[in-house]
Amino acid sequence: EQMFKQKLYAAVTDWIITGEGFLWHSSINKQKYKEILFKLNATRDDIDTNGIHMLKNVASTTMNPKYDEKNILRYDQVVNAKQTISWTPDEIIHAKFMDLDGKPNGFTPMFAAKPMIETLGLIIDYAGYYFAGGGAPEMAWVFPKENANSVNFIKAKAAIREFYNAKKRGHLFFAGEMTPQKINDWNKDMEFRKLFVMYVGSIAFAFNMPLHRLQSILGGDMSSGTGASDLSDSGYWRNIYEAQDYWEQ
Repeated sequence: EQMFKQKLYAAVTDWIITGEGFLWHSSINKQKYKEILFKLNATRDDIDTNGIHMLKNVASTTMNPKYDEKNILRYDQVVNAKQTISWTPDEIIHAKFMDLDGKPNGFTPMFAAKPMIETLGLIIDYAGYYFAGGGAPEMAWVFPKENANSVNFIKAKAAIREFYNAKKRGHLFFAGEMTPQKINDWNKDMEFRKLFVMYVGSIAFAFNMPLHRLQSILGGDMSSGTGASDLSDSGYWRNIYEAQDYWEQ
């Protein structure tokens, strides 16, 4: 009724990426419930509880724990950079991916990997801009004895532009001295490949991802023996079991 699995999944995703997950749960105790019914002059059967959310995922980046020397006093949630909602510790289930230096906030390897993730994004953007712009020019048509306003240059420029825009097959003829120079052979592999592979591997290994799960992406750039792969695979699943145990508790 509460769609708990979906809400838990969202909290676990926050937990991995931002280092902490927050779940709000209804904290109305039985005595408080009876008081509400008494004030409404109602019985339990008179109130329709269908559709009432007793559990919600709270966006982790909006939560700010407030604490003293020993305990967390409350959780302040900033909504739309204006409104602040305060939650008591009894209302919030706070999961931390890693505890670091006694801080109330959780830590995740994603924080350490942030520069690598940003660089990977720039590499992908670089490739996208390259192809969006048509790549590099294939040819340079040099007219050493013509100026930009000459009739020969203007006609040649128009003919080349029409030829390439229409993707025609055929021949081009020019009057006057002209020297073609080849610029791009279209034989480039992905630039920064080694850097890309190293960063992807580093991020994956920060989460103990087994190598064989990455080889479809990394190809032959990373390899290991069967024994090492088995060890990394068992370590990966051990982490999964520990995470499941953590959330179950």
